[in-house]
Amino acid sequence: MYIGFILNGRNNLEYCRMLSSDANDLDRRFGEFCFSQVRKQLKGAYLPEESIYCIEAADGDKNRVESLVRDIIDRGAWPSDDHQRLRDIGFVHETADPYRRTDSRDFIVGELERTLHNGRAGRLLEAYHDFHQSREKDTGNRVLTAIQTGQGVLLFDDTGRGLERAESYLQYNADNFFSPIHRNT
Repeated sequence: MYIGFILNGRNNLEYCRMLSSDANDLDRRFGEFCFSQVRKQLKGAYLPEESIYCIEAADGDKNRVESLVRDIIDRGAWPSDDHQRLRDIGFVHETADPYRRTDSRDFIVGELERTLHNGRAGRLLEAYHDFHQSREKDTGNRVLTAIQTGQGVLLFDDTGRGLERAESYLQYNADNFFSPIHRNT
């Protein structure tokens, strides 16, 4: 079983998902996973500093993916040097020729290697990183979504994932508005 997961800059787990049980299909599945995460995050104010990993897990229990990944992270047993940076993938996603692009890990790695060997493209990649880093650090212009509940206030940041989770929470409440369980929400 192969698992894709995302760690933020503090090595905390942001998201994980089983990618494939077949090694022959892994390149395409990992590429699709990377590009789907970038598309979600591009809906936000910036791309956060995150790393995307793909690991092979011996345990085949699909229902325990998150606890399995947390165990691996706690033990430090993941290949910490074998990852793709979300901002690099975002650059490839936004600059690659859409008619030539394939959703695969090989394509992402190939495009990044070409970018790093091309002086002008390498400077564009640095500028891309600098832009997202400055947006991330510009806390005066950042937006938080606050939702008051009966148990307190939930805060969601302006990253793509934060906006998606706020929308999902609000939709869940709307869908369960008449449920007796949610009477005091």
